[in-house]
Amino acid sequence: MRDEITNHFTVLKLTERYKRKSNSEISDVFNTIQPLSAILSRMQIQNQLRTDAASMKAAKGSNYWRAVLKIALSNSNRFLTDAGY
Repeated sequence: MRDEITNHFTVLKLTERYKRKSNSEISDVFNTIQPLSAILSRMQIQNQLRTDAASMKAAKGSNYWRAVLKIALSNSNRFLTDAGY
């Protein structure tokens, strides 16, 4: 099974595609939350990212990549610190 998944990612170049899309998504999230650092606490922004992710999961499924990424960003000390939280 693992070989099939690896082959699937290789043939479809999914790693490269996800990398490009995730970089863009991370930039978009950063640019959205960074200006809010003056008015929202770290916990508030974490909760907002998680709420956004929950909405995405409800609409697109629990493994939707953007939702999973937002949850990861909400838990990333480095990302939140760089954004001013």
